[in-house]
Amino acid sequence: MLSLLLYRVQGDKVLGFVNLKNRECATSDVFVSCYVDATGSRKTRLKALISDLVEGEARHYGCNVTTMQPGGRTTMLSWFIVIHQTRLVSKLFLGSHDIQEVECSGAALPTDVDLVTMVLHSPPSDRALAYVNLQTRHCSTSEMFVSCVMDDRDSRQTKLRALVTNLPQGAARMYGCNVTAVKDGWKVKAFSWSLTVIHQTRE
Repeated sequence: MLSLLLYRVQGDKVLGFVNLKNRECATSDVFVSCYVDATGSRKTRLKALISDLVEGEARHYGCNVTTMQPGGRTTMLSWFIVIHQTRLVSKLFLGSHDIQEVECSGAALPTDVDLVTMVLHSPPSDRALAYVNLQTRHCSTSEMFVSCVMDDRDSRQTKLRALVTNLPQGAARMYGCNVTAVKDGWKVKAFSWSLTVIHQTRE
């Protein structure tokens, strides 16, 4: 890898730039950081913290990577991601651009409620991928790459996760999460969140 550029698509604002040939790293924001690995260029990375995204807002980010191919030919790879303020999140799994991890967590719930049940599903069939019931301490999954984490001390830290491994490039898949919680020990509250995962890696 020769260079790495992280930017915000709206306005083409550059957030961070790394030039490995000159071992140069520059950032334009206090919440942007870079790491240059001297042992392997593939481990070099740029990171940005997003703290001011309001509910319902979408923000587009891009990353351009320049690499050197055998024979001295250079290639530029471009990746894009759309960040939404939502209660259901996705991220790259172990840095792989071909595998994404979808997570539904009770951490987004108000602090005065206790999580009771959570269901992760994939519309439009609404097939349940995972289900957890904290009252009965029961958790079930319908696929190999789906998992659940139950927290006995804080129900809001309970999580359901699913790996998206077979999404074709450019394709999109929707996920949903239904949560039931109680307030004051008896008031039942229901929450429903959704997220669209897009495989946007492209050369």
